[in-house]
Amino acid sequence: MPLFNEASRIYAPDEIDFLRNCVALASLKLSSTQLDETVLAERILRLYESGLRDASTICDLAVRLITPANESTDILAANGNAPHEIDLLPE
Repeated sequence: MPLFNEASRIYAPDEIDFLRNCVALASLKLSSTQLDETVLAERILRLYESGLRDASTICDLAVRLITPANESTDILAANGNAPHEIDLLPE
């Protein structure tokens, strides 16, 4: 698994096992989408470093953080920075 190994001098072995378990649980929830495990591991690590210690909460939040990135971005932005701007003014 990315980022988590026994040679880590920052995390104790039980913390590494906990983080690996969180990645495995979140991977199961995201199995139907294209998954970049590095991004997932990064999200889980940030949530863990923020003080969360409940595996189900970390997994749910990590899944929510990753899911919007896979959705369509064809949304018209108010500031005009939308990827496909529609010209609403006739020429």
